[in-house]
Amino acid sequence: MKIFEIVHKIPHPWSQVTEAHWEKYPNDHSAHIVSVDTINRYVDENGILHSERLLSGKQKIPRILQKIFNSSDVAYFHEVSTLDPKTNVLHAETVNLSFSNLILIEEGLTLKKNPEDPENNTLFIQQAKISAKGVLSGIAKYTEEFTVKTFKANAANGRKGLEQVIDRIRMREQKAMPIN
Repeated sequence: MKIFEIVHKIPHPWSQVTEAHWEKYPNDHSAHIVSVDTINRYVDENGILHSERLLSGKQKIPRILQKIFNSSDVAYFHEVSTLDPKTNVLHAETVNLSFSNLILIEEGLTLKKNPEDPENNTLFIQQAKISAKGVLSGIAKYTEEFTVKTFKANAANGRKGLEQVIDRIRMREQKAMPIN
């Protein structure tokens, strides 16, 4: 099993960052994501927004594995998230549905106000646990290292994409402001 974790400070207010989370795709830095479909969304009695989404994306799968398992390069992921406007915390858990019998990727993402500058800065906390399973357990080290490398690259591009969407939101907000 390999574990990946990063804490990144985003120099934008939590409200903009969480809005960008919902509008993140499409963006130029995450072209591998093909679609995002909302399966369920509701607000509970405590005012917490619960969302469930299905994401699909093109994945870099070693050619040999594509041939062995007669698989496509499109993979599916299930995301369950909560957004608590009282505590200003968005938390999402994502797991791969495709190839999960071979490799399990469990990702956690938390967006919360940075205590050092809560009005203008958001903490982006991302972790992933990657475990080779089944027939791949024999080559677990290679499989997990390859997957971590791909995950890290996608995570870095995902943060760039989030910044791009934040810029798009800020421009939209500026256009909507009345001229005095």
